[in-house]
Amino acid sequence: MHTASILVYIYAALVMLGGIFGFLKAKSLPSLIMGEIGGLALISAGYALGGGLAWGFPLALVLSAGLLVFFSLRYFRTRAFMPGGLMAILSLLTLIGVLTTAHGK
Repeated sequence: MHTASILVYIYAALVMLGGIFGFLKAKSLPSLIMGEIGGLALISAGYALGGGLAWGFPLALVLSAGLLVFFSLRYFRTRAFMPGGLMAILSLLTLIGVLTTAHGK
């Protein structure tokens, strides 16, 4: 399996878990909905990356970059490491990982 797709799958699982935890802790339905939608979109990107489909790489980049911006803004607005800071770091690591491993096996 392609290294970039594994990274994206792991990130997708964390995004989905974050949405569930946000719902359980704060009763935030938007966290649940967006976490699951974002996670499913990331799973699609991971599948495409692993299968060598051309749309997987740009989708993984757009999703991880978009989540990096979203969670960075959230962190700077609240100054709370959880969840904004942690997810911003994970988004950045995923973005770097996809950029550096997407064209190699």
